[in-house]
Amino acid sequence: MNRKNILYLGLALFLFLPGCSSTMLQVKDASEQGAQQLSYDDIHTLVSGKRVHIAHWDKSIEADVSFYNSGKLAADNSAGQKTEGKWQVTKDNTLCLRYDQWANREMQCYSLYKMDDGFKMFRSDGGLESTLAVTSDIAPESADSGVGLGQAMPGSTSADTPAMPDAGAPRTQIIPDPNAASSKGDASKKDSWWKFNWFADDTGENEQESAETAGDYVIAPPPPLSREMTHLLDEKECVKCDLASQNLQNASLKKADLEEANLSGANLSGAFLRGANLKSATLAKANLSGANLEGADLSGADLSGANLEGANLEDALLEGAALKESRLVDAILVKAVMKNASLEQANLHWAILSAAALSGANMKGSYLVKASFYKADLTGADLSGAVTQRANFDQALGYASQSGEPDSGKKEEKKDKSFFGLF
Repeated sequence: MNRKNILYLGLALFLFLPGCSSTMLQVKDASEQGAQQLSYDDIHTLVSGKRVHIAHWDKSIEADVSFYNSGKLAADNSAGQKTEGKWQVTKDNTLCLRYDQWANREMQCYSLYKMDDGFKMFRSDGGLESTLAVTSDIAPESADSGVGLGQAMPGSTSADTPAMPDAGAPRTQIIPDPNAASSKGDASKKDSWWKFNWFADDTGENEQESAETAGDYVIAPPPPLSREMTHLLDEKECVKCDLASQNLQNASLKKADLEEANLSGANLSGAFLRGANLKSATLAKANLSGANLEGADLSGADLSGANLEGANLEDALLEGAALKESRLVDAILVKAVMKNASLEQANLHWAILSAAALSGANMKGSYLVKASFYKADLTGADLSGAVTQRANFDQALGYASQSGEPDSGKKEEKKDKSFFGLF
């Protein structure tokens, strides 16, 4: 080999080898190397209630993110910036993150893969975005505050609905008996009871006989389950059942059949109702805060005055549903079908309705501040009297800016392509 050929070879190695060593990993290559994609349940188990360290694939920026069980998150990055936001896991087995101060508040989703050297987050285009490592468990959230978190919205008559339930609250609570003796108590007292969160608060006639004393508390056994509750929990089916005011907090009711059931005033906060059939059900003034209703059928349901704060309603069917004066603060309604639904005087502060179908919906007097209607269909929707300041109607179909209001879509900043939208 002459000196000229050696020179060309050296130049080629200089130009191409460094680039190859820093090439971004692709999901296809990761799969060929034995990487395993995490499922819906795997992702929940990995991040829920955990503090996670996320680093861009080239280490240009890093962040610590706390994933609260309620679906909220708190993050701070290596540039000294902090924000809060929301997270969710979709039916497509992706982890989605939305930051209040970063990435134009847009939801961004990633597939997670487990490799020999840890967990990787891949974008929808197949490129590696970042690495992920769990660093510790986190304490339950502190009490929420602010508009949409227990406080009234302007003009709302249902603002007294409770805020997000404390994710760390015990499922069994012993209620002190003010009439009990100060040291050993008196088992003959019947004024206190054991509140077990699956059941109603009323106690049976035999409470006194089986009551036990524990210091200043009188503990009685839980009341017997009603026939409807037993059938629901055993069979996941209770069509036309009367479950009004029942306590179903954190209940696991995936794909349950509750068509035309009466759940008015029921406590379903934190309940897992993914894919459930609630067609034409009565849920007026029910508490569904933090509930997972992804893909649920709520068409024709009565949700008037219901609390759906922080609920996941992605891909849910709400066509013709009554949601007057309902509380949908921070709710996720991505691709939800809400044609001809009544949302009059509803509170949708910070709600995400990207690509939602809202044609013909009645949204008179609703509170839409900072809500996102990106690519939503609002054809024929009535937004008269709605409060729309800082709402995102970018690329929304059928929306015309209200008189005197700027087009929020034009105000949106160009999306930054840096580390999962931190800037």
